[in-house]
Amino acid sequence: MAEYLKRTKGWRPSFLGRGAFGVVNLVSNGQEKLVVKLIDRLEERSFLREARALSKVSGVDGLQQVEAVVLDHEYFIIISQFAGASLGVSIEKQQVSPAQLEAALDQVCAALKRMHKAGVTHLDLHRDNVCLLLEEERVRATLIDLGLSRFEAEQHFEENKQADRRAYRKLGVEMKAVLEEGPAAEDEGQRKGKERRKKGKAKEAKKKLSR
Repeated sequence: MAEYLKRTKGWRPSFLGRGAFGVVNLVSNGQEKLVVKLIDRLEERSFLREARALSKVSGVDGLQQVEAVVLDHEYFIIISQFAGASLGVSIEKQQVSPAQLEAALDQVCAALKRMHKAGVTHLDLHRDNVCLLLEEERVRATLIDLGLSRFEAEQHFEENKQADRRAYRKLGVEMKAVLEEGPAAEDEGQRKGKERRKKGKAKEAKKKLSR
């Protein structure tokens, strides 16, 4: 923890989102960016599962890469490399071109295969758990949020792989609709994603006001 605090002293934090098990913030010094996920101590099982999954996919291209895991007195903290805005946000803000979107889907498919080869299934694949780094015409897609992962040594690994593939096909159908109809194409999952982000921002604003 001390090493992390020393490294990020003076860095500016900003709220990224709130998930089922914790709050995610971005910290930056203007050049380097890190993502800091704060997981409530009551969610120890989820934290241990995510930390184990991140360890198993360390160095695997297209998967979230962890920088450090910190055991704080109040939170479990996972610090990882910044992988860009989510696919959902990139579409909402019309930041991603059709060619980049198609390339991103190909990269997600390849990353999912590598993840399965490493003995890990994701089980929570959707547009908010895919991040995009956009550089001119290029794109780099990364799968994030491994808190629901399951492992090869556990039961039903093959079934879980199939569940990941179904989730990928569903994502592909959603993205095809976006390509055909434009950013206005929106399904129930996208609407729920927007609602989650709005609620998270509202809660964070309320917290700041109460301090």
